[in-house]
Amino acid sequence: MKPTTLLLGAVLYTLLMYTPVRQASFVYEDGEYLKPAQRGLTAAEIFAPRGLTALSFRWNYRQGELNARPYHAVNLALHLLVGLLFYAVACRRLAPRVAALAAALYLLHPLNSETVSYLAGGRAELIAALGTLIVVWALSSPVGTWSHLGVALIGSVVAVGGKELG
Repeated sequence: MKPTTLLLGAVLYTLLMYTPVRQASFVYEDGEYLKPAQRGLTAAEIFAPRGLTALSFRWNYRQGELNARPYHAVNLALHLLVGLLFYAVACRRLAPRVAALAAALYLLHPLNSETVSYLAGGRAELIAALGTLIVVWALSSPVGTWSHLGVALIGSVVAVGGKELG
């Protein structure tokens, strides 16, 4: 099986697997994390750790207020993006078929369901993972350039903007 076919199948199956989340409501302390999004964010909140997470919640709130569906859709999109970037990073060191299997395992593993269904913790984890993978992708390039270093710096900002441990 071609790596792209395997990866496409994993993405489609991931979308199917998370269908019930589309109907889910907010859980645990999601409401507490969304309170700042219901008003304008201060500069201190934007530039603090998790500022990018707070901005993404604010964007979600402006799109659909407290309708949980768009929030879960963004988490699912971030999950898919992290999975595809994971594949790109894995291709740097592994055969494409093995990289596709590893990305499929990430996308479909049940432990990752929390990042899609749990907004407060999941969004921060996904943004931090995205930033971290951007850094690894940029710095694992066979030929390092200043632009790779710039992309790594942007990835670092994204990772910390998602979660202070990014």
